[in-house]
Amino acid sequence: MKEMSDCLRRFKASFLGAMLLCVVFMFFMIYETNRNFSSKVFLPKFLHDKIYLKKSTDSPTANTRGSPYTTTSPMEEFTDSPVYNTLSIFSLSTIGLIQSNSITRSDIKITGWVTELHRETSIKCCTLLYNGDLFTHYSPDRMNERVIRGISGTQISCPVNSSMNNVKGIAIQFSDQDCPQNGQLYVKPYVLKPPEKKDSFGICLKLLYGQNINIVNLKTWIEYYIELGVDKVFMYTYDISKTTKDVLNYYGKKGFLERRPFDIPFNQTFIVGRKTSIYFQMERVIVYDCYQRFTGYKYFAVVDLDEFIVPRKHNNIKQMMEYLMNAHPKAAGYTLKPYLFIKEKSLALNSTEDVSDIAQYVYRSPVVTGPHTRQKNILIHGRIKLKSLTTHAYKPDLNYERYVVSTTVASLNHYRHKCYGNLRTICSMKLTKDTFIFKFLNRFHNRLTNTSMDSNTN
Repeated sequence: MKEMSDCLRRFKASFLGAMLLCVVFMFFMIYETNRNFSSKVFLPKFLHDKIYLKKSTDSPTANTRGSPYTTTSPMEEFTDSPVYNTLSIFSLSTIGLIQSNSITRSDIKITGWVTELHRETSIKCCTLLYNGDLFTHYSPDRMNERVIRGISGTQISCPVNSSMNNVKGIAIQFSDQDCPQNGQLYVKPYVLKPPEKKDSFGICLKLLYGQNINIVNLKTWIEYYIELGVDKVFMYTYDISKTTKDVLNYYGKKGFLERRPFDIPFNQTFIVGRKTSIYFQMERVIVYDCYQRFTGYKYFAVVDLDEFIVPRKHNNIKQMMEYLMNAHPKAAGYTLKPYLFIKEKSLALNSTEDVSDIAQYVYRSPVVTGPHTRQKNILIHGRIKLKSLTTHAYKPDLNYERYVVSTTVASLNHYRHKCYGNLRTICSMKLTKDTFIFKFLNRFHNRLTNTSMDSNTN
């Protein structure tokens, strides 16, 4: 009995010791988390002494002098690079909007992510001018997404009471603390140049990523929207090959395409492209950014690399939009229903890597309807509720309505490798041969074969 009692005592002691170690470990982890997300600088160790604008290796060098429209490259001026600050805010972009007929006030829009700790913190905008003057604006308008893995998508709007040309930089600070005195803590906004056309149409590709992008499909997608009459394409890029960069820079020189490198916020570890909650949050932040970048454009749409807007009654996208606006002037946006061209089911006319998907796969599903349809929208600036905006959906602002476009007027051709999830049912239905897109493809087919990319482009 004595030996059994000793055994029990030793067991209790070891159990209590283990529990104590667990408690100590838990407190240590809580301390480390709070330390990392504290009001101190949230930076890698080698950046603790100095916050600076992180230059991208994926972008040309920007000319930061003179007019904010002046750059050493036809690509965007990359001065609104990702930066960390003392508020644990990771800025994906910092964009200056100049007051005009379509913009009620001059604003600087900071779009990115904020840590959960500072999501509701009282803040102020600090605007530094070239002459040294410093202006503050307390409690700026801000839009926060739900928290996922400790971070939240955010957009902060800082009004500017001076000419945007006079703004040297912007910083965000706690409301009860002084604005930074160090000029390196301010981010110079990228000032948008208004489009030249009143009926301008922009497309956001969101994110182009990966080393194995099909170059034929990429060139076809770009040339298709040039032929359709789109004025500009914007995209973020991540981990792309030199060949892909050469293609994008070629169209950048022509003034049709702008791109910026994408950075993952706060050293988050996830695979770009894998459909997880953090990835969908990342996409939504990019969509918010795209909405601001196309301020001044009459229309813009969020479209992926495997999606093609197909006017079925008109020769180009401008004619189609004029028709839709005349028929439905109160629309906030026009929803396009997709047809699925599934590669594993659709017969290929030409089995070769030198032919694009839209030239090969010509058998489509019935129109996709119901929830989660992968529909896309052509949106009108100033008529939607921004916080409702996602890749596939939006809500109209007051006095406007959502209009669904008949597939006799326009459709969205979506070329997918296979069916999965809720798409399996529609993919099992009878396929229909549809070569209507050849009407546009035939117009620019020769440009695809004659286009030479400069391999020396950075």
